[in-house]
Amino acid sequence: GALALAAAAAVCLGAAQPAGAIKLADAGEHKLLCDAACEESIAGAEPTSTPSGLRFIDITEGNGAAPLPGDQVSMNTVGSIDKGPPYGAVIFEDSLDRGSPIDIRVGTEEPLLIKGLDEGVMGMKMGGVRRLFIEGDLSYGKDISPRPGIPAIPKGAPVVFDVELVYIPGAVDGALGGDDDADDLAALEEEFGL
Repeated sequence: GALALAAAAAVCLGAAQPAGAIKLADAGEHKLLCDAACEESIAGAEPTSTPSGLRFIDITEGNGAAPLPGDQVSMNTVGSIDKGPPYGAVIFEDSLDRGSPIDIRVGTEEPLLIKGLDEGVMGMKMGGVRRLFIEGDLSYGKDISPRPGIPAIPKGAPVVFDVELVYIPGAVDGALGGDDDADDLAALEEEFGL
């Protein structure tokens, strides 16, 4: 727990700690997008950095469509923050625990969306899983007050999100608007066992 997200904070703050040292699997009894075997597979991976300062590791490359600005997407998220000793890694967001992905509109700068989360999802493809290292202006734009199961999160605090891009309504095999709806429906039925 404590060591796990201490490593995450070190990575977010640019310390020499390798990104693969992050072990959200040690953060308690939660459903995760990256379990112990996954953590081992990304150990030592060097995060990709964007011009904005967002850093990420692709855990699984998606093979479906990528979202376009304004698309609504469904995604699973596991968000964590390092609260330091004695707490360590604290998962504050876990759509897997809730049993339902979250739906957001990307590329629109929605006021409730974390900028780094928005940017990180925009570069993904359906089926992909990515670990995002978000801090500063890309993190929460205001202080988040504590409530049951959610710790206080200071404005701009480094957070780590594992994100799975589950679905982009209307896009299964390509960009929105250019698809064959019958092929899309067949692919969805196959994927979700409908």
